[in-house]
Amino acid sequence: YAAFYLVRNNFALALPAILKAHPEYSKVQLGWAMTGLLTAYGLAKFIMGAVSDRSNPRGFMALGLLLTSAVTFAFGTMPGIYGSLAVIVGLQTLNGWCNGMGWPPCGKTMVHWWSTRERGLTVSMWNVAHNVGGGLVAKLALIGVLVFGGWGAKFYFPALVAALVAVLI
Repeated sequence: YAAFYLVRNNFALALPAILKAHPEYSKVQLGWAMTGLLTAYGLAKFIMGAVSDRSNPRGFMALGLLLTSAVTFAFGTMPGIYGSLAVIVGLQTLNGWCNGMGWPPCGKTMVHWWSTRERGLTVSMWNVAHNVGGGLVAKLALIGVLVFGGWGAKFYFPALVAALVAVLI
């Protein structure tokens, strides 16, 4: 689950560089992209939970991580995206939706694999993923920029790492 954090808030990390490269946008305008992401993420966690219950959790989680990785990768490698605010907002909203596919299969798996007596420890261990992923995203973004140069690496390098994790899943 930590890998979902590698491809969730990259836009916020890159925002100063995006504003510098694209002065035609304001912080408020680009803020709509982050609002779209978070709104879709919250809705998807609810709706995709029902879909996940009828799916293979491993496949469902891997699919969601691959999709969100692909959207994040595109933000770092396809400069044409920045030509339209609607495209930016739409793709970040899609990113949030795909990111919402992470928690439901985790919850389903924990309920089926561990007894009620083991769930407290299991969920607390799983919850560490929030801290691990949230702590790694900025470090991976920095490594990406240092190795590859350019702010686009804040998107595509963490996305590549997350996609590799999806393949392992």
